[in-house]
Amino acid sequence: MFSYRSIIKKAFKTSWRYKYLWVFGLFATLINPGGEYQILNKTIKDGLYGGFSESLTSIASTGIFSTQALANILGLMKANPISVIMTIIAVILLLCLIAFVIWLAISSQGAVVSKIYKIENEKNGELPDFRSDLNQGSSFFWPIFGFNFLLKIGVDIAFLLVSLPVLLMITNDFAFSIIYVILFILFIPIAIALTLLSKYAIGFSVIKKNSFGKSLINSWNLFQKNWIISLEMAIAIFSLNILASFVVLAIILMFPMPLFFVCLALGKMTIAWLVILAVIIFMIVSGSFMTAFQISAWTDLFLKLEKGHGKSKIERLFKKNK
Repeated sequence: MFSYRSIIKKAFKTSWRYKYLWVFGLFATLINPGGEYQILNKTIKDGLYGGFSESLTSIASTGIFSTQALANILGLMKANPISVIMTIIAVILLLCLIAFVIWLAISSQGAVVSKIYKIENEKNGELPDFRSDLNQGSSFFWPIFGFNFLLKIGVDIAFLLVSLPVLLMITNDFAFSIIYVILFILFIPIAIALTLLSKYAIGFSVIKKNSFGKSLINSWNLFQKNWIISLEMAIAIFSLNILASFVVLAIILMFPMPLFFVCLALGKMTIAWLVILAVIIFMIVSGSFMTAFQISAWTDLFLKLEKGHGKSKIERLFKKNK
């Protein structure tokens, strides 16, 4: 029988049993930290405070696009070419490192989806094989990268629409407020829908081996048929993220922080720094587990919806009351 409780419980057990998935979760977090929580948090933070327009203003204020900046760079190349060459090499190395991290993050996302599918189709589960799973995930790098890229572009375009009243400098305060609120309210479901479409598209690409375009089309069809279930699942995952954040915060405040302040009072700075390090590690491990758990839950939901199993909670409640 389809139920969110069974999906979430199963995802929790799977993520806890296969702890090496947390490593994939750690790197996958770099792509979309906090999942649905991150999308909503970005919506409230950037939407309410005009993050898009502020970012453009901040970049422009540095003068990086001015003719003077170009003249300074050319002057530096003539005066100290060795320094410029070393800087270019450092920038290239940095770009290579960023490219590697992106590859690792995208491949990890695909590795978790692929692994969950394998576990679903094995009676006794699959033995841990980090290298094999990473290679499997990396084989879907470009389609997963494309889905994540389209998600970022789609969300940024939606943010731009929210910022339009600011960019157009509407002089009427009342009209500005009305238009801004309407755009902001419309943005939230659009951002969440784009996030869910990317999850289903990854499922079709990794599990069903669909092409990039076909994955997008099938994800849209699946979302259309099951948008209520998808929204309910997103709310459930979002609520669990909030709950997990409070639990992590409570554990930190109850145990490490009192010890930290005691160490400070006694002058035990080495132990105090070790406590801070333990807190950082605990937060990283917790976040990695939650990412692995979320991907597991969404993959399990995708498999059930793709097979035509599942009715939304609202539909079941209405059917029960009839």
